[in-house]
Amino acid sequence: MRRSVDVKKLATPLSLKTLGFLLLFISFAFAASSSQMKVTLKQFKNALATASKKPGTSGRLDQRQSSVRLNEDSNPELADMDFSYRSGTSSSMTFSPSDEKQSSSFSGKASYTYSRSAVDHRDGSLQANQSLAFKLIYSLSEDYTSFMLFSADQDLRDSETKLGNGISDIVVGLSHKPWELASWVNGTLTGLAVLPTSEYSTRITNLQTTLGVSYTFDIDKKVLPKSLETSLTLGAARNFHQYETNRDGSVLNPYSLKEVFDFGYTLNDQWSASFEFIHRHAWDYYGKVSEAFEMTQEVALNITPKWSVSAGHTNSGAWLRPNEQDMNLKLFNENDSIFYVSSALKF
Repeated sequence: MRRSVDVKKLATPLSLKTLGFLLLFISFAFAASSSQMKVTLKQFKNALATASKKPGTSGRLDQRQSSVRLNEDSNPELADMDFSYRSGTSSSMTFSPSDEKQSSSFSGKASYTYSRSAVDHRDGSLQANQSLAFKLIYSLSEDYTSFMLFSADQDLRDSETKLGNGISDIVVGLSHKPWELASWVNGTLTGLAVLPTSEYSTRITNLQTTLGVSYTFDIDKKVLPKSLETSLTLGAARNFHQYETNRDGSVLNPYSLKEVFDFGYTLNDQWSASFEFIHRHAWDYYGKVSEAFEMTQEVALNITPKWSVSAGHTNSGAWLRPNEQDMNLKLFNENDSIFYVSSALKF
């Protein structure tokens, strides 16, 4: 018999706030005790990751960590699986094989994110979420790196909803180091699997697992201006469900494709900015195709080599308007745009 997650025990506002403040306290403690307070140049990497009630992208840009909203008619399991980490929101602890080398085989990142609707219409539609997300990385060899992504999320407006509350699904994966495809571009192959541990996946969609693969093309820094970084990721995934519809009768999506464009700019040793655009295609069990987009802009400050804070905006939605003819693409949408702030600590 499948055991369900007790959301009230795993994601109470008090527990997440306590963990968030604990993370910030550890960050300050680390900064105070660090023997090297000189900040080193850390290319900002923002990767997303997707749309989950959402936050988090991929490639060489090390993704944001926010909690963004996921449209329930899209693919929740995949939206979060952006090779970034949108923890039931995020999307954005992203795993990037090109992260700087660690002194040991094991490394990771912990982040606390608070996100909120950009506009409060005072009609009950306001969104507010917080998330404590983790990514764990282990180098298996010189060529292969494994990773795990998961989070604890809290919807501050609706403690009863199954989407974006409690422990997220767990993403595990394996990545090969970049290949030199040409003198100006490198390629990285990553395989992923989702372990359905969230209550949304186990009780609403009856997800059994998700298998995905992505390939990231990075433009070599030698052909770009010194402060720029850019990449293109192509991904495909297959969801396996117990039934073709969720508990409410909505048809689920077994197949998904996505294209992710990341762009990063480093202003100086501390400040950086990034932009990410995601385009998704999903096929339901009856063959109907749907498209969605997500855009994220973020500014980050590296306080120490291990501790950073960031703030950003994300907007997502259907690719076409309800008439299925006009483009729905907007940089800012007062109904869907979300602002977020985040603090991350590497270890």
